[in-house]
Amino acid sequence: MRTINSHFIGNFKDGDNICYNLEVLSKLYEAYQLNEERSPFLRKPMIVFIVSILEAALDDLFYKIRGYTIEGVPNLPPGVVDKVRVNKSGYRKFKGQIQFAKTHDFFDARETNFYIVLNELREIRNRMHIQNNYRNTPYSEKLVFTEKRLIQSEKVCEYTLSKMSEKFPRSLYKRDYVDDFVLPWNSHYS
Repeated sequence: MRTINSHFIGNFKDGDNICYNLEVLSKLYEAYQLNEERSPFLRKPMIVFIVSILEAALDDLFYKIRGYTIEGVPNLPPGVVDKVRVNKSGYRKFKGQIQFAKTHDFFDARETNFYIVLNELREIRNRMHIQNNYRNTPYSEKLVFTEKRLIQSEKVCEYTLSKMSEKFPRSLYKRDYVDDFVLPWNSHYS
């Protein structure tokens, strides 16, 4: 388990909801570890929860960029902030947020496949809809929600939340409204 300081969250209710979903996820992890035979059936909801947490955190960052005109967002150049504020949609969809974050390397991961994997996880999270309207492959969900994909989602979530805490903290007088984020898996990073 790893605890990540939540002082980067702008909308405290989003932060509270992330904490709640991490608690739900911790119960799924408990069940996952108790019964190896049933574990594969828990991967889908676990991955969906993890990626939903990622989406909420990234959406909160864009919320701060759009609306925190006095406090601002540290470590983002004014030109990048202006691009978000001028855009009428304000980058309100996960896909657009990922692309913008990649273009401006929000997470200092330009030389890695981080943004590609984040976008793949977004697509996989959308497979919560059983009918697979976009005919994404593989067609069988057993081949989508794998142990490898679960670990990948954990790593991306842990890295993202850690980087946000490090790079985008709120000003000192606006912190401590949200409990810290307790990740229910063994840390992949020191």
